[in-house]
Amino acid sequence: MDADQLQPIHRLGKDGQDDARRAHGGEGVVGGDFGQDDYRGTDGGLQHVLADGSVDAAFDAGTDGLVSAVALVGDTLYVGGLFDHVNGSARTNLAAVSAVDGHLLPFHADQSRRVSELTAGGGRLYVGSDHVEALELATGAPVAGFTSPVDGRVTALALGGGRLYVGSTRLVAADPATGARDEGFDVDLDGPEGRRVHVLLY
Repeated sequence: MDADQLQPIHRLGKDGQDDARRAHGGEGVVGGDFGQDDYRGTDGGLQHVLADGSVDAAFDAGTDGLVSAVALVGDTLYVGGLFDHVNGSARTNLAAVSAVDGHLLPFHADQSRRVSELTAGGGRLYVGSDHVEALELATGAPVAGFTSPVDGRVTALALGGGRLYVGSTRLVAADPATGARDEGFDVDLDGPEGRRVHVLLY
């Protein structure tokens, strides 16, 4: 399945606390903070769920903290959240593992803030935290010339129609290559102060 076809299938609890994305063959990946009583354990919340609803025992990707965002590109699963290690190796808040068996991949792009949202397309991984960063899928290197279209906590990301949509206290659209905001598209949700966009589906 192409990364641009990935859509959220459900989200449980508070924003970022439990998140799932479609995977191939009717299977899925679920991330959260289940399976641990604190963030010092080694069995953080990342599980591969089979089509019959059982947990895939062959999938072994442990984090020592919260998993709040995932994005699937081919057989690579990008994982974001609030953690320091994945499978015992140092990775801060962002990592890539095999979607087949969970082994850690060389991709390395540590993030200083909790990763709340991920989306991928066009050879790039878009990372939402207190801003949006664009990274090269293969290496994790920052995309040259990309500037975050928002400042402040990002609570939703989606790609579609040649745009990168970013949800925070507003919904904005940006050029996925540069991050430049489309000034003609700026949705003020006109809700109570502090309310946010939490889910985007394109």
